[in-house]
Amino acid sequence: MSSLPRRTWSFVAALCCVLATACAAVAAPASQPGAAPPPAAHKSPGSQPERMVEPNDPWTVEILADELLRCHKPDEYAALAGRTQKVIVAILAFGEADELKTLNSLTAIDRACVYTPLADSLTGDAKFGQWLLKNWPLARRLFRAMGDRDAGDYDVPVALRNLRELYEADATSVEAYPDLAVAFCIASANTENSRPATDNASRVDSFRYYTRSNVPFRYDLKRLPYELALYLADTRLPVDQRVWAANRYGRAGVPAESYRDVPYDDVALGQGKPKRIDSKRYTLPNILQAGGICVDQAYFATEVCKALGIPATVSSGTGRTGMGHAWVAYLRTTPQSPNAFWDSSIGRYEEDKFTRGKVRESATGQNITDVELMLTGLAAQLDLKRREEADVAVSLARMISDNIGKPTTRPDQGELVRLAALYNERFKDKRPPIRLDERVVPNRAIDMALAEDLVAMSLDRNCAFRPAWDLVMHLFAKGQIPTEHLNRFFGTLIARTINVFPDYTFDLLARAIPMMDPGAAQARACEQAFGLFPKRHDLQGRLLIMAGDAWASPKAGKPDDALRCYQQAIWLDLTVPDNVLLGCDRAEHLLVGAGRGDLVVAMYRTLFIKTPTTVDIALAMRQGTLWYQLGMRYAAALEAAGRPRDAANVRMQINSGNAAGPVRGG
Repeated sequence: MSSLPRRTWSFVAALCCVLATACAAVAAPASQPGAAPPPAAHKSPGSQPERMVEPNDPWTVEILADELLRCHKPDEYAALAGRTQKVIVAILAFGEADELKTLNSLTAIDRACVYTPLADSLTGDAKFGQWLLKNWPLARRLFRAMGDRDAGDYDVPVALRNLRELYEADATSVEAYPDLAVAFCIASANTENSRPATDNASRVDSFRYYTRSNVPFRYDLKRLPYELALYLADTRLPVDQRVWAANRYGRAGVPAESYRDVPYDDVALGQGKPKRIDSKRYTLPNILQAGGICVDQAYFATEVCKALGIPATVSSGTGRTGMGHAWVAYLRTTPQSPNAFWDSSIGRYEEDKFTRGKVRESATGQNITDVELMLTGLAAQLDLKRREEADVAVSLARMISDNIGKPTTRPDQGELVRLAALYNERFKDKRPPIRLDERVVPNRAIDMALAEDLVAMSLDRNCAFRPAWDLVMHLFAKGQIPTEHLNRFFGTLIARTINVFPDYTFDLLARAIPMMDPGAAQARACEQAFGLFPKRHDLQGRLLIMAGDAWASPKAGKPDDALRCYQQAIWLDLTVPDNVLLGCDRAEHLLVGAGRGDLVVAMYRTLFIKTPTTVDIALAMRQGTLWYQLGMRYAAALEAAGRPRDAANVRMQINSGNAAGPVRGG
């Protein structure tokens, strides 16, 4: 990790200032913001808890919710799930397919039929499951977080066991903090940036810290959406260290600035010696006293933020030299911003072009870009029902695409008639009777056109909803969405994200293009997308490499065009090491295959000359730099050309830190 100038990255800082505006442009109309008052008011984004049946819910929701509360055995839940699914299909076919409010509530009941008996199985009786249903705000959020039974990213039994553990320890707090409890159920502990410790806080102790301590947290944790609370629930920092951090930084204006309080261990960087912190216990007080490198600074600041109830995570990336770096991303509000937003500017430096960062997604443990983190953070503050409707639209689209032509997707008006009869009997003294015409003909086919419409509805409600895009990619890969229909989704994407979130646009395009017909079609798509990113050489370079791969494919069979694309990617910007090295890999493969090893030597020689040297850092760290890696490739090319002495000379230069130019005649 490099020792870098302490100047923040102005582009990211500027981007963070417009995120609140972008939330309206990306995922919601301006009239429906998800407001997050400033920290001084100790508030958080969120909405009021809902009941299982709202006053304006349709009769189908009311009767099925009543049936749900009467279930006690697994077979009863299974039977009700079957009925609920038939009602959902009937509403799609006979009613209004875009009536997502009703479908949202019915899907929650359907999921409850699956997960409640599973919760009961953890104890052998119905007490736990019934408690869960009585706490519907908690149950509904948890069922959505765990996803559909066939498509969830999370281990459902583990999540339910985690809830059981919290319930047995402190049911009162679980009921009072439903979003926080859900976050603790699905979050995986993040130990990537800290050493194992025997005194790590348990899940229960960590939850109690946020619900039972006297720390003045910066956000109202009863209202913080679980999508953001995940970045509190993933810490296992011992409670005494959290209290220390809260006491020390409780009055700090921006606790994430504690990143700069950790002294940089220049000896470890320049001389390759062990860090001073390596000889001590890895605690926050010791890190502050002994110092560390960037990953230690980022870990320290992240944990300080979490101790104060500020969601935070470590972000990392590669700079212009090719070396890795780590900084902090934290949830922030400003007097000018109606929304909380992720700020990843502290510890990120403009001159080293840390354009793209990656963070660990706290629920799945997968890596995502920091831009996706920013977008999903804004989307988490949309109205709760809006977020739920985005989810249920994808769930229904997935159900349709997986079951076209099967009995489960055949509309059954008779099920609605039978349910209406039950409703009229059960509520005859309280509600007007429901009368249905059994001769009604379906007005909508349960087909892929409906599935596409549902996905479009989901993205209209939340353009940053990853499962919607995942389903688009899945259906496109299977041929269920034709190429010409992609414009429906990507036109919306580009219009809403290209100016402020180009990385998000690029990542989705980069997933879709390789699924197109191989060869020229892919190459032309890459070249057309190139113009979308005029200020982002890193993204343009990746598109050039993708275009080269398409031209080099057997179907296209145009190695000269491929080589042209690879060379353009290499020389487009030498401060983007990933593209330089990847482009070199591809170009070298083509040149060696064509018997032009001399051109490989020439390519690496020129690049080695033009790349800034990195001789002022320890060898172990220098080995990660672009200059060093190009030197190693140059030496290998010289050896392959029958010039072992010249190769040895180059290796001596890069290993000794000698900044002299490459060998003469290279």
